[in-house]
Amino acid sequence: MASVLGVVPGEGAKKLTPSVVSSLKKEWTASFDAWKKRDLSKTTFTYIYAGGIYQQIRGDNPKLCVLVIVGVDDSGRKHLVALEDGVRESTQSWREVLLNLQSRGMKAPALADWGWGS
Repeated sequence: MASVLGVVPGEGAKKLTPSVVSSLKKEWTASFDAWKKRDLSKTTFTYIYAGGIYQQIRGDNPKLCVLVIVGVDDSGRKHLVALEDGVRESTQSWREVLLNLQSRGMKAPALADWGWGS
């Protein structure tokens, strides 16, 4: 592991002790949690893209995926709106994501594309 860390961040890897990595993970988790709870009421999304990304990062369970929603605002700017764990692209998983967005003030877009245009 030390040799890999030496290649990726360079000489700064020597400062990445287990306690530093643990502290960074806590900071990143807190930042991500705050992002997932942010107010969405001030942005109007004209269009959203929604899809699932499947990775075999948790063993051999092909049912796990990351549910992603990208919104396009009135000026054409893209925003990552949601990033959540899901069980496949089940109705229940998508329902939970969409209800969460609604509870944070997101208004229904004019158009939506499910499955990355496939």
